Formats: sequence, structure tokens, C-alpha cells
Amino acid sequence: MKPRKMQPKNIPARDEKRAFRFYRDLFDFLQDGADVERHLLVDGEDITFFESQEMVDVEILARDHEEETRNHLINYYIDFKESDDVDPKKIRFNFADSEGNNISLQVNR
Repeated sequence: MKPRKMQPKNIPARDEKRAFRFYRDLFDFLQDGADVERHLLVDGEDITFFESQEMVDVEILARDHEEETRNHLINYYIDFKESDDVDPKKIRFNFADSEGNNISLQVNR
């Protein structure tokens, strides 16, 4: 996957290691920095995970296309819903991350 924007970049998690693996594996975020095991980047900015029971809505914009994104989510056993309310050239996939945060993933048609 080719994510290019994400908001927010501070993600609450009940299990920070599990959340890190979920975002690293599903979205292929760039790993960088001295502690590559725990450091993810998107659009040149850090993604951080912090311990919390709170949940947030995460919006991710990716360069991928509808069919490859659908197949990618299916391959990772993600239960998603599709929404085409963005615009005629975009589609949104809505699903929960490993911590229960709501993700809205927008890609090209």
C-alpha cells in the first residue's frame, strides 16, 4: 500500500506493539530512525502509539486503487465497508484497527 497522508498521527492503543505491527504490516508505512523496530513515518512525520483506552477516528489517504485495496484488505482478513460518498474518482474503505480505532481509508477508483 502507498499511504501519503494520515490524520491523526498519535494513535491510542491498548497494546502498543500490536498496534505498531498492524499499521506497519497493513499499510507498509516507512520504518526509519534509530529505533527502526518502533518508528513509523508517513508524509515525513512520525506516527506514534500511546497506551490508552480512548479511541479515535483515523483518516488515511493512499495512492492505491480500489480493486488492489479491496484485495489487500481481504488478504489481511479486514472486515470493511465501502463508501463512495467522497467523489466520483475516490472510494473510502471503513474498518477498525487492531485497537478498535475507526479507520477511513480513501483511495482512487
